[in-house]
Amino acid sequence: MKRIENEPALTRRKTLLGGVGLLGVASVGTLAACGVGNGPAAPAKKARTSVATVRFMPLGSGSSLQWQLQWVDKFNQTTGAEQKITVKAEPEADQTALFTKFQTTSAAGDPPDVSRLKEVWTFESAAKGALAKLDGYFKTDKEFNAPDFLPRFQAALQYKGANYGIARELSLTIPFYNKSLAASAGLDPEKTPTTYEEFRDWARRMTKPGPTADQSQWGYDYYEFSTREINMNQFLGFVRRYDGQFWNKDRTAVGWSAQPAYDAMDYLVTLIQKDRSVIPPDSGLPSPWSSGRTTGKVGMWETTTTGIPNYPQSTPDLKFGVFLWPKHPNNNQNLASVSSAIAQGSKDLDAAWEFAKWWNSPESQMGFYNNGGGNTPARKSLFEAPPFTTDPLWKIAMPGYTSPDGRTRPLAVRYNELAEAMVPALIDGFKGKIPPKQAVDDSAAAGTAFWKSIGGNADMAGSD
Repeated sequence: MKRIENEPALTRRKTLLGGVGLLGVASVGTLAACGVGNGPAAPAKKARTSVATVRFMPLGSGSSLQWQLQWVDKFNQTTGAEQKITVKAEPEADQTALFTKFQTTSAAGDPPDVSRLKEVWTFESAAKGALAKLDGYFKTDKEFNAPDFLPRFQAALQYKGANYGIARELSLTIPFYNKSLAASAGLDPEKTPTTYEEFRDWARRMTKPGPTADQSQWGYDYYEFSTREINMNQFLGFVRRYDGQFWNKDRTAVGWSAQPAYDAMDYLVTLIQKDRSVIPPDSGLPSPWSSGRTTGKVGMWETTTTGIPNYPQSTPDLKFGVFLWPKHPNNNQNLASVSSAIAQGSKDLDAAWEFAKWWNSPESQMGFYNNGGGNTPARKSLFEAPPFTTDPLWKIAMPGYTSPDGRTRPLAVRYNELAEAMVPALIDGFKGKIPPKQAVDDSAAAGTAFWKSIGGNADMAGSD
């Protein structure tokens, strides 16, 4: 069975960024000044007299990993054999463990040549000089077809305007809903909420209290109440839709202590504490309540668009729909961009590039979509073809990928620690322990304190 709650499952353990450190945060400016990581233009293809070995660290388990290993074997038997390149896979099942391994091996001078890194980790690794600059390859390798990559997602893999990863797999977090529960509540399942008041009405009308939390029907299950960074990022999605920002102007502090974030927190607390239409963080139920979502106990919930292809396979009886968060005044939907990144310490950059290029060909990216859990490809040519242009649910979701208002996680060195420092105050706000405004201000203060403790500055963070 394929997993639906893709992001929570893959990032369950806390990142150990602070204790490892590739080259130390203090060295970021020095690296930039010395040009570390700013490699030369793409070299000519080598006529190898011996076989080059490329170490590759993919993420996955189960059928997804099986497909990836088979695909690596295909490279070894075809393009790799022709060019005298052999790829050796070193998979990790957990992406936090993957990044920790990338850090430790980079610090030891022996990293995998190609690794699967989230956008925030691509940014951090580039800032610390651990990744090869790929602009030369992008400009000179016509087979690669760099213009085919979706610009917004490729931009999330840049540091100071240079490319340090190839956009590999994308995801979008949007609301899903149970069509049967909507109809039972007297709602039109084909006319989804277009305002936040309509969303609130839907949540209230699909809520049916029972003697216990697990015997109740809930209108909305928030993405996840946890101590993980994703909790901060999901709230940030609301803040951005309400026209707020994460950073202050010069990116020396968390800058969301303003009316948009206050209004966003007040809205969510109203749903949780006043309307009692949201499964609260202290309900005793798992968060997210995945089984409740698929057994008719939850009216609306958030997950990634991987659910579009996966729910029909894992839960064929579930009648569900999707919609985008209403514009208020922005149309932000939470995006994620994953890279295939090449280590600066690669023993053969040209061989690593040849594999990374092949791994991100249209055929390979679409194969991963079909066999890797439903993450969308990062090429325009694939977005402009079935199923994305024909499936009714994908046609609803696609504008969320292409809207200029969409944002990924804030790009920052040691992002996970920064975000997780902010979560406790948010949870206290969601629980009603402190007023909404205080929850926002306290979370911003905690994030700013961490950021200042590592000497945070504009070189260590991307713009909003």
